Amino acid sequence: MLTSAFLSLVLSADLPLVAPIFGDHMVLQRDQPTRVWGWAKPGQSIEVSVGREQTTTKVGPKGKWMVELKPQPAGGPYQLKVKGPREVVLRDIWMGEVWICSGQSNMEFGLTQCLNAAKEVQAANHPELRLFMVDRRVSRTPADLLGGEWKVCTPETVVQGGWGGFSGVGYAFGLKLMRELGVHVGLIQSAWGGTSVEAWTDRASVQSTHEYDDVLSLLDQETQKGMPEMATYFDRWMANFDPGTKADWWRNAPDGGWQSLPSGTPLKGDRIHWLRIRFQAAASAELLQLGELEGCDQTTLNGQLIGTGSGRWTRQYVIPKGLLRSGTNEVIIRLAPAYGGIGLHGKPDTIGLVTAGRFSTLASQVEARDGVLFNAAPPPKDIEANPTVPTLLFNGMIAPIAPLSVRGAIWYQGETNMGRGIEYRKLLPAFFASWRKAFRSTKLPIHVVSLANWTARLPEPAEAPMAELREAQFLTLRRDATSGLAMAYDVGDADDIHPKDKASVGLRLALCALAKNYGKAVEYSGPTLAKWTVQGDEIRLTFDHAKGLQLVNGGASFAVAGKDRKFVWAKARLEGSTVILTAPKGIQPVAARYAWANNPALGLVSGAGLPAVPFRTDDWPVTSSPRK
Repeated sequence: MLTSAFLSLVLSADLPLVAPIFGDHMVLQRDQPTRVWGWAKPGQSIEVSVGREQTTTKVGPKGKWMVELKPQPAGGPYQLKVKGPREVVLRDIWMGEVWICSGQSNMEFGLTQCLNAAKEVQAANHPELRLFMVDRRVSRTPADLLGGEWKVCTPETVVQGGWGGFSGVGYAFGLKLMRELGVHVGLIQSAWGGTSVEAWTDRASVQSTHEYDDVLSLLDQETQKGMPEMATYFDRWMANFDPGTKADWWRNAPDGGWQSLPSGTPLKGDRIHWLRIRFQAAASAELLQLGELEGCDQTTLNGQLIGTGSGRWTRQYVIPKGLLRSGTNEVIIRLAPAYGGIGLHGKPDTIGLVTAGRFSTLASQVEARDGVLFNAAPPPKDIEANPTVPTLLFNGMIAPIAPLSVRGAIWYQGETNMGRGIEYRKLLPAFFASWRKAFRSTKLPIHVVSLANWTARLPEPAEAPMAELREAQFLTLRRDATSGLAMAYDVGDADDIHPKDKASVGLRLALCALAKNYGKAVEYSGPTLAKWTVQGDEIRLTFDHAKGLQLVNGGASFAVAGKDRKFVWAKARLEGSTVILTAPKGIQPVAARYAWANNPALGLVSGAGLPAVPFRTDDWPVTSSPRK
């Protein structure tokens, strides 16, 4: 529903004739209706054409128009023309495959942070792959406009924006589809680190769970009080109180007061901080690595912005060719708290330069000084200060995309919902329903990443919040004909919640799409438990997706429990396609679990090398079960 202010913009012709998701170089979904929309004065005639299709419509009474063109096969390049009070012509438009890449930090994690980043970036010259990064935005009500633009994938464009460039997971996924299908692929990245699934879900679907009625009520109260939108409010604060928002802020960094900053030194969370690294280096250095940096950073090298990020993770920014110089080079970083934390936590051997694969440390040269205080005019503290609030990201970053025709979505999220695994069993299906309604497809494919392994590996079986979240993901997807679950518990990092191997994750998501959505004869899932029986001191397990079933690492991560519900490790052996677990002496097993841990060891794979899906045969209460 358009607000009166929005309608006044329409009437004054200050809004775009065509929605901002449409642009030069974009990919439209082949073999599906092409929906195009925008705004103009009520009653005006609009003519739209793309490829061989053309249609006309009248602008509605609230200033919005929409057309639906007949499906077209893959091909191009076309022009998308819109004629109304003025004419818009968009060029280099292709019919192909369109996918949304969404979730939190591990989806947002840019290609420049991934394994073999320099090599991958250098090879990222793929004109058939098109990229669109949705600007971050929260909104109490469904928004109409969004920020971002379509770009052809090149070594220069793939490193722009976000946490070190375009999503590493999304890039690997799209590249595999492009090569296998032989068509143009358009990827729309709409992701935000540290966010919850309920923030990406529409109001009606969140309400259906009855988990956040109190928060939704508070949002209504704030709206009725006329509180400003969080994004606008925070931008205004930054512009008024922090010189870091100016285009040339690094040239105005303070001259004095710099002090050495040893790694791990805490920084004050009530202010902006400046970090500086001055160094002599060979002009051939490829990457600047900042260790584990926490906060919202804008990082420049010799006066040029080379990367931005938000959260706590290892920054690794590509150094543009020709930017390093003989003599002294200078990195200036403007760092603000993110989600309450700020600091440089990386060890000395993680801060430095990478040249031809060799690392040289710069840790001893890091300096810091205090910046502007928050005390005089603190940033907004209403509930919208955190983009985990239900509905805010759906409204701000998904609603403006819908109802674009897309093939599907890939989803990497769940870390923020850890500790609420049982609740996630309701939230994830609500999220699915929300997006399928928004994109007008009751069977919209949404392929999900099962959380990667993290934290220290425990010597004995124990309850695990990440295992409970993975179970909720599996329960949502196990009977979904169009969507799949990509395992990642074998490619994580015990010390980093943001593992660098995003190529394996993207490839596994692509296998799900190729098998379930494109009819390709490829294996897409690791073994999944089909049946289990107890025979004496043994439990026999049979699996689906079991072709070439193999035990690895000695059949690790299998556990059994007796009636006392205390799990212990079990010995596993393979007989054909059946795994047989033998309980330790003195235990009469009644239940079995596999990979039920935050950081499980890999113990079972298919012949295709895909990890088995974690499982438990019991339905006993877990840590996130409601207390009676």
